[in-house]
Amino acid sequence: MLSDLIREAREAKGWSQGELAKRVGVTRAAVSRWELDETAPTRHRAPRVAEALGIPLNTISPYGQVEPNDAVEDGRKSNVSAYDVGQRFAQLRKIMELDQIPFGEKAGLSQSRLSGYERGARMLTVRAALALCETYRVTMDWLFRGDASGLPYWMHQKVKDQP
Repeated sequence: MLSDLIREAREAKGWSQGELAKRVGVTRAAVSRWELDETAPTRHRAPRVAEALGIPLNTISPYGQVEPNDAVEDGRKSNVSAYDVGQRFAQLRKIMELDQIPFGEKAGLSQSRLSGYERGARMLTVRAALALCETYRVTMDWLFRGDASGLPYWMHQKVKDQP
């Protein structure tokens, strides 16, 4: 689990949460939330965290390998938006032909979180994304980037056919 990996790597270095926070430019509370699996390092913070802890970037970033020049693209901070992820999240639920409650229960997610994800009011957490990937056989690439090439054939066809 990502939260355990961050905590174990930090503790192996003998650092407090505050020390790691200082090294990567976040608050101690942010590190605590990572270790409690409430949030994860952002796409642009992940390279600093990986470097500080001496762990491979792809182990802590759901976005895959992030190149240094990727941090700002066309003047925008990130090309991954909570709204776009939320749209794919809602699309997945429609493909599976489930209402929010049974969809969430199957993946172990609460209705209030589901609603926030679908509206784009909150970014999908790593924990929720992994639950969706395991439960519904989707990929992180599709959830976060919209790349449907790794989806099962039948699902890829439905994604392609839906507006």
